[in-house]
Amino acid sequence: PWNKDELRCTLQAFFLACCCVQLVLYGATGLMTAKLLKLNLALAPFVAIGGVLGLRLSQGLNQVVFRKLVLGALFVLALVFLRRGLVDLGAL
Repeated sequence: PWNKDELRCTLQAFFLACCCVQLVLYGATGLMTAKLLKLNLALAPFVAIGGVLGLRLSQGLNQVVFRKLVLGALFVLALVFLRRGLVDLGAL
């Protein structure tokens, strides 16, 4: 298994790539409005601050606790996306 630095870097790279692809697709399909672009730009510093805080907090955690926290956060994120998808489909 990856150590916590490898895991953190991999997940940050993955989510950054997903967000970049999403922004490009929003632009290509006309879903990116000026308001949405401004909102994304306004929130970007907070994302960077969260990354720095996460790095500092993770340094004080051992490998097992870090992995459990990450897996728990990913599980919650998956539930949020699943619920959002079901709502969009009208199933909820």
